[in-house]
Amino acid sequence: MAAPCIAKTFLQASTNPSRFLLRRFCATAENVVKSDMNVKPVKEPIITRIVNHFKRLVEDYKNAVIETGSVIKEKPIRVALYSALTASAGYLYAHNPSMANYEGHLAMITCDQAEVGNTIRNTEKCQQIQSILEHHCHGRLRRFTFGLFSVIWVSEYPKYIDLYEAQCKDVQMTWGEWPKYIVDIGILDHWRWTEQYMVDFDINPLEWDHSSASNSKDEKVEK
Repeated sequence: MAAPCIAKTFLQASTNPSRFLLRRFCATAENVVKSDMNVKPVKEPIITRIVNHFKRLVEDYKNAVIETGSVIKEKPIRVALYSALTASAGYLYAHNPSMANYEGHLAMITCDQAEVGNTIRNTEKCQQIQSILEHHCHGRLRRFTFGLFSVIWVSEYPKYIDLYEAQCKDVQMTWGEWPKYIVDIGILDHWRWTEQYMVDFDINPLEWDHSSASNSKDEKVEK
């Protein structure tokens, strides 16, 4: 029985050696796969798997630190610049004022104005602040954040209005018109425009004009 099989195998190998080798290779691979499927995988204890996981994790962090150190040594100026920019962006993001912060800021401004009489107020600055307060009372103030700073702008309609013009995006203002409606800019926990309005808001320049005019009239009367 073995002799005819050997002769047949020898005949196939001599007539078409490439096909014979391919068939033998496929048969060997199939036997290896079957043997691997029959072998049961060895399960490691859970403690061993946890320890190996943390070892690989520590090794990855170690390699990352080594690579970072090599990059710092090779390009210190670039690394310092990127670090400064990242730290600055993080600080600006952390101190980006919110809408609640702006509402509290307006409340403080209202209290400061209430302590100053009408005769000594700066009329122009007080009118600008009063306009912002009216928009806030009507619910027309909106906040848009750029991540590092925020912008307060005035909407044409309050939030609670359900008119078509107020809800449809196709008929609302364009980005080119949007800067005209900006009333304040917030950065680093400060609202720049309203704080600028509050500088010397309790000094009325017209008061000195009236006093000088009255003094000149008194001098003329005495003469």
